[in-house]
This record gives sequence, C-alpha cells and structure tokens, in this order.
Amino acid sequence: MNENLPELFSQVIDSLSNLYSIYPDLVGVVSRSPLLCKMLITDDIKTACKIIAVISQCCRINRTVLPNLPEEVTVSLLDELVYKLSSRCHPEVAAASCRALYTLAQCHPPLLLTYTNRYKGLLFLLNRWDGRGFQPDLENLRDLLDVQSSRTAELQEVDRAAARIQATWRSHRSRVEMRRVDRAIATLQRSFRTKLDVKERRREQEHLAKELENQLLAARRQRIRRFHEQQLEVLEGLPARQVDRHMEGVEVRAATAIQSRWRGRRTRESFREQRESLARNRSARLIQRCVRRWLERRRRRAARVWKGPTGVSAERRRQLVETIQQERRTFVPRELDEEQLAGLHNDAYDRLKRHLAVTGATRHAETRREALLAAMETDSQLLLTAPHCSNASPDDQQTYSSKSVPIATAAKKNHKYMVAMETAPWFKKLWEDDGGCYGNDIVDIDKQLKVESINLF
Repeated sequence: MNENLPELFSQVIDSLSNLYSIYPDLVGVVSRSPLLCKMLITDDIKTACKIIAVISQCCRINRTVLPNLPEEVTVSLLDELVYKLSSRCHPEVAAASCRALYTLAQCHPPLLLTYTNRYKGLLFLLNRWDGRGFQPDLENLRDLLDVQSSRTAELQEVDRAAARIQATWRSHRSRVEMRRVDRAIATLQRSFRTKLDVKERRREQEHLAKELENQLLAARRQRIRRFHEQQLEVLEGLPARQVDRHMEGVEVRAATAIQSRWRGRRTRESFREQRESLARNRSARLIQRCVRRWLERRRRRAARVWKGPTGVSAERRRQLVETIQQERRTFVPRELDEEQLAGLHNDAYDRLKRHLAVTGATRHAETRREALLAAMETDSQLLLTAPHCSNASPDDQQTYSSKSVPIATAAKKNHKYMVAMETAPWFKKLWEDDGGCYGNDIVDIDKQLKVESINLF
C-alpha cells in the first residue's frame, strides 16, 4: 500500500486538475483550502512539485482567484514558495517555485509590490540558483522584479532581443578574431620553424668548421713529423764530429726565433701603453685648452665696457610722431578746469623730480665705473711696459710700488700664487671648475683690489 501511495496521490491530483479545469469556480475552493498549504510544506520532491504545479494551474485557469483570496492565505503561499528557494532544496522544486512565483505575478501584477517590499532578498536568492538548469525562469522572474510593470516587461523583452543580437554579433567577432589568431599562430609557427632551420644550418656550419680545424691540425702534425724525419735523415748522413755543431746551429736558430717573437710582443705591448699615455696627454691638453678659452671668454665678458642706451633714429622719430598724431586724432583730449590742470602739473613735476633723482644716481655710478675702467687701463699699460726683474732699476721699483697696504699684500699673494702655479701639475690648474684652494685666494685678492680701487676713486 505504501509503495502505491505516490502513484495514487498523483492520480488524485490529476483528477482534481481535470475537475477544476472543467469547473473554474472550484479553483477558489481549492485555493482557500488549508490542506493545500500543509501539503506544500512537505519535503518530498514529487509531492512538492505537484502541489506547486496545482497552484500555478489554478492561477492560469481563473485569474480572479488571487484578488479574492484572503491576505493571510496569499502570504502563507508566497512564504512557502520563497522558502523553497531559500532552503537549498532540490533544483526541480526550486524551478517549480520560480515558475509559480512568475505565474502569480503575471496573473496578479499587484503581487510585484509584495515581492519587493516583503521579500527584499529575493533577487539574492535567485542569483544563488544561477546555472542550475532553469535559467530562463530565473531571468523572467528577475525581469518582473526589476520592472514591476507589464510595459517595462515588454521593454525588457526588447532588451533581451537586443542582447541576443549583440551576442550573435560578439560570437561573429569572436570567430573572426579566432581566425585572425589562427593566422597569427601559423605565422609564429612558420617563423619558429625558420629559426630552427637557421640554428640547424649554423650547427652544421660549426660542425664543418670543427672538422676543418681537426683536418688542419692533423696536417700540421704530419708536417711536423715529416720535418723530424727529415732532421733524422740529415743527422744520419752527417759525420759524427759535425753532429754537435749542427745541433748547436739548430738550437741557435730556435732561440733566435723565440727571442724575436718575444721582443715583438713586448714592443707591441709597450707601444700600446705609450699609445694610452699619449691619449691621456692629448685629452689633458684638450681639457686645458677648453678651460683657458673659457677663462678668456669670461675675462673678456667681465672687461666689456658698459654702453649707455642708444638714441632714437630719424626714421624711428618720424614713426613715433605719426603714431602720436594718429592717437591724438583718434582720442581727442577732453577739456580740463584749472584745478585738474594744477593737479596734472604737480603730478608731472613729482615724476620729473623722481626721474632726475634716479638718473643722478645712475650718472654717479657711471662716472665711478668709467674711473675704474681708466684705472684698470692705466695699470694694464704699466704692466705691459714693465721691464724684466733682472733689468729693473730703483726708479722702476718706486714707480710700480704702492703705499697702500692691502694692494701690496694682494700683490704679494698674487706673486706667490703665480709661482706655485708654475710648478704645480696640470690637474691643479683647473681650479676654476672644481673650486680648489687657489681659486679662493684669487677671489679674496680680487675683492680687496676692488675695495681699494673704490676707495681711491
């Protein structure tokens, strides 16, 4: 009896379905029955699927049954269907529950609001069943939950159609890309095979070169052997008293050859060392020449005479006059009263006074600069016309001596510096670039000379 119970239950459910399909009014009685919800709670897979199918069929046969059902009955049915989705039950039960929820929402659209308000995690539950064999039903229920209206559902259908078109296009693009990848792989394989052929040919060439080297070595050994055989034949033909003399001559010739080879190698090595030293000397001279040229340019730049501003040419003056006249014709000056004219006059007078004060200081600085340049020119002329130290007389010494202590001290330091520089190596003469101790002394001497010249003039 227990073995036939599922078959009998299935027959009863089928008979009930045929009955209320003929009499739609019985759908309300079946839906309100408390036994329907109790049978829905069962854990048997086939029984649960049959009961869920009965609920879906009732809604499709009579669409007015859901609005007339009590709210607690509708909520209990929905709670049990949602629980089937959340309890990790069999995929068939989950698929039936998903289809039942979709059918209920289609038959009674206000239930969508209940889905979204009461079961806020329903979308998350549906996502957990992705890839379990009833993906279309899940997509349909997701669309209803997202749009909450039939019109938006139609738009979603259009979107799905567009998605199918896009998927078709992407598949076409993927196939085209795969064909391109196939061609690229074929090209890569062809280039790889070409490289393998090149390596094989190189290996064969190396093998041939090694064989040739072995053949040359064997030929050399044969020549050496023949040479020794000839030497033995010569020694056999010589008298006994001439053998020692012949061997001494052979040893002398061998020693001469060895010595000539050794002297040639030593000469080449010494020449290589000399060439490196010559290159270093050439580089040092080049560096010194560049530094001297740079120092000469800096000295010329420092001794360059300051030139005042150039005047305006006649052509430029004519252009300026025309421009001023054009501006006057374009912008006619407005008439001013006596107070405004007096204010403008006072403003111009103040500006002229400031300008004269500034130009007076500039003229004073220019006069001092010209005096310094004249003094430097006089000193340079005296240095150029100075006699040699061995030919200097007491009068010349009095002419070139100075009563100023800073100038005498600076001259003494400068003399010591020049003497040190004459005996210093070449790398210490590059103090201008690397900031050596000689450069600091010269900077101090220059500062003292400038101060003394300013005090003199």
